[in-house]
Amino acid sequence: MANGTLKVSNIETSSGSGTITLGASGETVTIASGVTQTVAVNTPAFEAKMSGNQTLSDDTQTKIQFNTEVFDSEGNYDHSTNYRFTPTTAGKYLIYSYARLESSSHTTLVQADLIIYKNGSAYSGSGINFNQNYGQDHSSIINNIIDFNGSTDYVEIYGRINVTSGTPAVVAATFTQSAAFGAYRIVGA
Repeated sequence: MANGTLKVSNIETSSGSGTITLGASGETVTIASGVTQTVAVNTPAFEAKMSGNQTLSDDTQTKIQFNTEVFDSEGNYDHSTNYRFTPTTAGKYLIYSYARLESSSHTTLVQADLIIYKNGSAYSGSGINFNQNYGQDHSSIINNIIDFNGSTDYVEIYGRINVTSGTPAVVAATFTQSAAFGAYRIVGA
């Protein structure tokens, strides 16, 4: 039905389950007589993971290569070259990442940091310093709400692992997803 009014008491898909789309993000739909609602969707959004472990240089902030997209609603995540998210819609976004940062040698991990970079500069970070009581690995989580202009702003995730010996690495496949990077637009913020 084009440009008409649909009056029903219940809407279901023909199978009784699934998704019914009432409008695209930003469109206004009438939900009751005289009552309208703007359709809001938390996109652009993406999540990416690592296909394998990534070795880092000791005590050096290094971009983590989340090279496998789980999803990417608008194609705004570069998973093959820059490993960055450049949203094309201005607004506030929840940025998140988690990763297992480790040393290949037992009791040699001094410091492990996960850092959000915006436009090439450190924006916020999360980490641990073992303060002479060294470990082997640390699972780090970081999230932040960041404003984006919708054209040139971008975000990346960096890691820094300091070890007394052994090889520092970001671990990708210990669990179903032990390292991920994602974001979504916060509607109404």
